[in-house]
Amino acid sequence: MRHERISSLFQQGDRRISACLRRAVAAIAPHAPAKACDDFVQMIMVLLLGLPQRHLAVPNTDLAAVSASLSALIDRELDRLTQLSAA
Repeated sequence: MRHERISSLFQQGDRRISACLRRAVAAIAPHAPAKACDDFVQMIMVLLLGLPQRHLAVPNTDLAAVSASLSALIDRELDRLTQLSAA
């Protein structure tokens, strides 16, 4: 029962965060293909969930450096979506 409740909380959080990200992406790149936007949102979700796991597995991970790299990746992909939207 407890695991079901925890799972439900994670799923609710995932849906809410994904919905917020989708709205933000739609505002930034309104004419980008829906699949590209959905893929971008999924990429962000995976990156966000993976960062804490990486830190737990390797505590001496330089989170600032990793975060900077991930931010650069997200910026590049967002630029790509913006270009798709403008096309």
